Amino acid sequence: MKTYWLLALGCDKNIIDAEVMAHYLISSGYVPVDDPDGADVLIVHTCGFITPAIEESIDAILGAAEHKGPSTKLVVSGCLAQRYGRELADEIEEIDLLVGVGRHGEITGLIESTDRIAVSAPEAGVYDSTRRIPSTPPYYAFVKVSEGCDNRCAYCTIPDIRGRHISRRPEDIVREIQFLEEGGLFELNLIAQDLAAYGRDLPDGSGLPGLLRTIMDETTVPWIRLLYLHPASIRDELITLMATSERLIDYLDMPIQHISDRILSSMGRKLDRAGHHDLIQRLRKAMPDLILRTTVMVGYPGEGESEFTELLDYIEEVRFDRLGAFVYSPEPETRAGKLGPMVPEEEGQRRFDILMETQRKISRSHLSGYIGKELSVLVCGAYADPPDLYVGRFFGQAPDIDGQVLFTGEGCELGDLVRVRITDSDDYDLTGIVVEDTLDI
Repeated sequence: MKTYWLLALGCDKNIIDAEVMAHYLISSGYVPVDDPDGADVLIVHTCGFITPAIEESIDAILGAAEHKGPSTKLVVSGCLAQRYGRELADEIEEIDLLVGVGRHGEITGLIESTDRIAVSAPEAGVYDSTRRIPSTPPYYAFVKVSEGCDNRCAYCTIPDIRGRHISRRPEDIVREIQFLEEGGLFELNLIAQDLAAYGRDLPDGSGLPGLLRTIMDETTVPWIRLLYLHPASIRDELITLMATSERLIDYLDMPIQHISDRILSSMGRKLDRAGHHDLIQRLRKAMPDLILRTTVMVGYPGEGESEFTELLDYIEEVRFDRLGAFVYSPEPETRAGKLGPMVPEEEGQRRFDILMETQRKISRSHLSGYIGKELSVLVCGAYADPPDLYVGRFFGQAPDIDGQVLFTGEGCELGDLVRVRITDSDDYDLTGIVVEDTLDI
């Protein structure tokens, strides 16, 4: 019996790749173990998007190397292996095998081969991910509908790592969702590098709205959430479909990155401030209850105090329901990596702290408006002490990145949908009490 230990890092899209590897390993007779000591194969599935992620991945590789035995194989897979495979091979002698993106289905054969570097030219790794071992609970899942990206933002390494945008076939996506439905799927989170770009490369040209209609026709998943849509790719057809379908929940993750026209132009972001503002107004007019999430960047090369103030003022004006932020990380291979002047690291962190404090207050204000209301909440966890205390999410809270609902009740089961009256709130979470158990779906 051969055993493997797998550590997966990075985004949900990367985690799915690790789940695919787990399927192929188990199908070939490997048994997963929780303890790296004594495992026949140690796999670190890496992220390589920005410098902090690279540093985390390298630390994890070195940590795994400490558990190697005389016959153990250390495998490094994923984005960092794709981006810096040769350099990693030269610098970390403990690594036995480097596996790039798109080659997850070959994992067992590669482990048993004598190859050390299995990294092909950057290209999208489109595969049948019905063959995966989901790492999420059965009531929610992420499904990746495409690979790669054609946007070529000035700061981003993804097109070089993952290749050009390639959409999966609709029938493969539907088959994967139906496979997940068999386990009790309630919440489907569709993901991609740019979800709204789905289908542009397919012969029928139906795009994301066409895919969504097919999913709703051929599956029964109650909640369908859309994550990671480039603002420039969002069209009126999609907005109308979301506004008129009960199963497409009123939640949209739409990173704007900045709002200064000069910075947006330098980033290569395709929409200017006016375009962003018009889109947000159309979205909120069509869906008054829309939960709008965005991501912004501070400290981009050339961002002065005036551009940062413009971004901060815009956040206070628009009042996004959810907002994530990060400090610009210079990547030498990108266009932005060659720009100047650079914002000092400590100044970037100062701007990040100010921005997130502003958003904290906005979030607290938004959530206080739910006090006294009743929400349908998906049960996601239970406390042993005190008893009858549960954790869940309403439709406006995406898994892993948003807050949660903490509530009291009796006999709730994971994956149930219950009615909760909200009694309190804080910066990011809600508190309540169950008023109706097990709602009909």
